[in-house]
Amino acid sequence: MVSPMQTFMGAANQYGNVPLKDICDALKKALPTLNKANVADMDKFIEVLVNKNNGVGACFLLHAKIKKGPEILFDRMLFLTQVNKVLDAIQESEIEHLRERFAQTFTDFALLLVENGMALNGINLLRKALDLMTANVKGTITNLHTALLGLCLAANRFDAALDYLNVNAEAVFMNAVSNRTLDGYSTLLFFYYGGTIYIALEMWKEAAFFLQMAVCLPALSASSIMIEALKKLILVNLLLDRPVQLPSYRSAAIQRAAQSKCEAYYRVAIVYNDVCNRKKASKSKRSFAALFEKERAKFKADKNFGLVHKVYENALLVRARQLSQTFTRLKLAEVPKYLEFADESVNSSKLLTECIERGQVSGRLDLDTNSVFFDEVAETPVDSSRLEEAMQNCVFLSDILYKCHREMNLHPTYLQKSYKKAAVGSVNQYMVNMEDEGVVAPSASS
Repeated sequence: MVSPMQTFMGAANQYGNVPLKDICDALKKALPTLNKANVADMDKFIEVLVNKNNGVGACFLLHAKIKKGPEILFDRMLFLTQVNKVLDAIQESEIEHLRERFAQTFTDFALLLVENGMALNGINLLRKALDLMTANVKGTITNLHTALLGLCLAANRFDAALDYLNVNAEAVFMNAVSNRTLDGYSTLLFFYYGGTIYIALEMWKEAAFFLQMAVCLPALSASSIMIEALKKLILVNLLLDRPVQLPSYRSAAIQRAAQSKCEAYYRVAIVYNDVCNRKKASKSKRSFAALFEKERAKFKADKNFGLVHKVYENALLVRARQLSQTFTRLKLAEVPKYLEFADESVNSSKLLTECIERGQVSGRLDLDTNSVFFDEVAETPVDSSRLEEAMQNCVFLSDILYKCHREMNLHPTYLQKSYKKAAVGSVNQYMVNMEDEGVVAPSASS
């Protein structure tokens, strides 16, 4: 009786004699028979295929091994070395026929490493796989980009991700429909993970851009990833002193879900704006304290507590700047009296001193008199050319998103889902269908 491994190797040994497409089809059919294959046998035949430079067969067999889960990690260095050898055996010319299997193999590889605390070990291998898949063409986005960003987040190593985040958003949107290596789920995760990485690096403008892209992708329903992105976007916009309202090109689904799913974050925005508008500081202080106490568990569960506290610290900075617009000279001993927004754990005088030293507040300290002298700073006039350029960029982006939305509306999959949605809506037209997608990489699938 022919064993499953013999059947698979029979298909793999056709390499070089028949077209690659036929080999891939034969290997795909033989792959499910390897579920009961021995890991040691898999290692043996992967080595055989690599030595024959049969990267196609080695990739399929490696994927079958990865799907066996943590049991293959008994020798971690052997496994990582094996993955590197398989990558070396695959030719760029073979990627076109191997693209989907290649992407799934290394997506599952990344997921396996994250689940077993080995994220750091896989970053360079994923980068190598990405460069092979995209032929080193910068700005090309695939499902593997999401896997790499997930590894970087899990390993807290963000420098490796920055090279892959510098992309043309227009190209991503326009190619999302027809690109076989980039699905809608991975597009959403790419922007969400990218925004999260930029938050960790405190690159607020870039974070806001990526999170806004995630929130405003065309959607029939507001997924959990979109909601998580919106929560972070609200807080980042506060740090940038930007409005928290969503742009006009967002989907109706996210607009309906925003208020109910992000209520606590909108309340943070209200209290923050009270401070910026110079309303009674003591009242704002009590509101912030009450909000922290009430929603502390929620902020921590969302892993946004640090970001919320960053907003609170920024509110203190805003209050300190307001002092410089009110006084020309102020005793340091009187600072706590006027900077009443700070809670008891904050040394108001020290805070103001640090703000001046960092250049965040214009002024100077006089240690002889224990006073602070604020400089009169004239308001910076608006540059009309920069304003015009910003307006043109907004119009340009709006046009891109309109074209993308129009193409999505004509796509057969979108139309099919729209018909199904209409059928559900006839029963309850006000129901919002929340897809629980989570914020992890796609699960392993054959």
